[in-house]
Amino acid sequence: MKRIIMFSVCCLLMAATLFAQEEYRKPTVLVAGFKHAGNISSSEAETLRNSIISSLSHQHRIRLIDLNTETTLSEEQKRRLNEATMDDLMANGGEEMQRLVADYIIVGTANNVLEETKESKSKDGKVTYSYEATLTFAIQAIASKDGAIAYSGTLTNKESDDNKQKARADAFKTGLGCGFVEHLAHLEGEVYEGDYTEKKDKMLTCYIKLGAMHGVAEGDYFEICKVKYVAGEALYEEVGSLEVTTAHNKISECKVRKKGAEDVLAAMKQYLRDRTLNPEAAKPLMVRSGCKPSSGLFGLGVLGL
Repeated sequence: MKRIIMFSVCCLLMAATLFAQEEYRKPTVLVAGFKHAGNISSSEAETLRNSIISSLSHQHRIRLIDLNTETTLSEEQKRRLNEATMDDLMANGGEEMQRLVADYIIVGTANNVLEETKESKSKDGKVTYSYEATLTFAIQAIASKDGAIAYSGTLTNKESDDNKQKARADAFKTGLGCGFVEHLAHLEGEVYEGDYTEKKDKMLTCYIKLGAMHGVAEGDYFEICKVKYVAGEALYEEVGSLEVTTAHNKISECKVRKKGAEDVLAAMKQYLRDRTLNPEAAKPLMVRSGCKPSSGLFGLGVLGL
């Protein structure tokens, strides 16, 4: 009987562990066909699409599906999704995406390439030329659940070279990174209370309750926030930032960036004091994902393809 009870307990623990591991599912993103307009060919639009796919494949927070290689779709379904306009997708594209368990579909249009020739003259009078190509393209990310637009924007990519054809070709080899993924897979979590290191009134390292299962990876950037009460409402304000050094399954070890490290430590100690006095009212430090300063929309995903 005792062995049966122990076996049952083990089964329950295993089930609980499996359930906990499935608590979070990374957003699934399906990349549909890209259209072309202006002075852009279909092959150039396909180059842009492939470059976008390549850059997004390096983003850990999403699960990427390439429409062209998705085996669960028939050729007719692929054709419809490739040729669909944005209005079509918002009207009935959700059925295809939800069947694939895709949360978002990305569509794009390569609109135009502006080509410029620049002349320069050396001291000895020799004239040389360089060429600059600026690609303008539109990107939309549409939620399959309700057709809401998670992201919509017109972007540019500028490349230059001594060879005119190469400058133009390179303009299509761009990508999307952290800034774009933030619209689809923003993360928020708590800082582990009390489990940190400090030196000279500054917090050096800490752990956060987000890990590899959430798409967190070494080098990821997070803002640290503390609670602030405004008109009786608990709001969070940034006090510092951190960078992930090691991502485990559900937690990550982080180093606190120097700027704000004193404020982070003070906020943690204040929370620990509040928790001792009134555990129910105390609010832990929170983290929210972001991109490293000045990384922009392309963020960490720009590739020199």
